[in-house]
Amino acid sequence: MGFKFNQLMKRYNPFYVGLWVIISYLKMAVIVSILKVLYSIPRLGTTIALLRRRHEEDYFLNDADFMKMQLECTTLEAWRGMSWSETVDRLKTVHMGAAIEDVPLFSLEGKPKFCRIADEMREQVDFLAVYVEEAHPDDGHDFSYKNGFEVMQAKVLEERLASAKAMAEHLGGMLKFPVVVDSMQNDAMYAYGARPERLYIVLDGLVVYQSHRGPYYVNFEEFESELRAMVKMQ
Repeated sequence: MGFKFNQLMKRYNPFYVGLWVIISYLKMAVIVSILKVLYSIPRLGTTIALLRRRHEEDYFLNDADFMKMQLECTTLEAWRGMSWSETVDRLKTVHMGAAIEDVPLFSLEGKPKFCRIADEMREQVDFLAVYVEEAHPDDGHDFSYKNGFEVMQAKVLEERLASAKAMAEHLGGMLKFPVVVDSMQNDAMYAYGARPERLYIVLDGLVVYQSHRGPYYVNFEEFESELRAMVKMQ
């Protein structure tokens, strides 16, 4: 946490960073506390989890594992992770209509819906995926349903490159576009507010579409609709 805080301090006014850290952590503390109480009521907690399940079609989970994931979102480690994601989102420097920010990325020699869209439109659009820091590493806020996956939070660039390669190999033929890796200073993640994920459409160096922070609030139908509309206008 201290290392990440120092990274943000280099980009922004320390008072501004401190203020948003406090606000984000307090906000998520309230949300996590409410969820913890609701999920402690058996039938009510199950009903709420299943209602959220309906909006999460991309999760390769059965109802039992999804419920387990929701309960694991009320832990202390989960609160820390979600609070940090909220802080990164609030402090991002790239916004709608703004010029894109040039950040260091490293070559690697998404999501199924994103892969499908990229496959269908690769003749008209240049797609790029940026692998950022792990939101749920085995040595951090991990989920027990991640059977078969063991990914630690990278300490050096070589480790992050290795994790990204493992991801690409797992997805196999679905990745028909370049994948690059964020720097160990997390320049892309902080600039674009991409923790854990976010979609952008860039045209002539300007951001013309910015999704909400994922995974819960990314609308792939909206993203695809906007992208196809822009392609038709060109």
